[in-house]
Amino acid sequence: MSVRSISPQDRDEIFCRTRDKVLEEQGSLVGQCLSFAWHGYETIRSYPNAPQVVIQAGSASWPRIPMEHDDGKIMTHLSYQFEFDSASTTQFLGKLLGVSENSEEDTPYSLPEIHIWLALPESKELVDFTIGTWPLACEGILGEPWLAPPPPEYFWGSVLPPFVRYVPNWRATVLMFELLLAQGRIYP
Repeated sequence: MSVRSISPQDRDEIFCRTRDKVLEEQGSLVGQCLSFAWHGYETIRSYPNAPQVVIQAGSASWPRIPMEHDDGKIMTHLSYQFEFDSASTTQFLGKLLGVSENSEEDTPYSLPEIHIWLALPESKELVDFTIGTWPLACEGILGEPWLAPPPPEYFWGSVLPPFVRYVPNWRATVLMFELLLAQGRIYP
């Protein structure tokens, strides 16, 4: 069985098309992992002989400082840590399912702490079109600068950089499927 691959030039084009769709739809690129994943999924699938692509959700982290500066006290990574039992996840599920007592608070689909990306099972590649926005997210979320070398505009590969972590979680993925359905987006 041969593995279907996408050329580096096509990857760049897919990223640009995806980024443009997210910007048009959301007006911002930061904090839009679900939109990036959805539009990336749709864009990859539109390519002739495209490989299988799936959307995954869970936890992810990238180092925000050079690891040689880790003094054991500083927050070394920007992370999105999905926890099914957290208050934000419980509140999100309540709103999504229409059983929340505070359904007027915030927006009905404000995501809990979660990250969403793509995977290509045949080639065992992970695709994250949001990673270039993480330094801005770091400033906004942590109020801290990104001191490590900037991440690439997007990541597409089978070997993660050192100290980078992606952990899919089936509960996070099911939650993401429900959110897509609530948005009228049918997956798969």
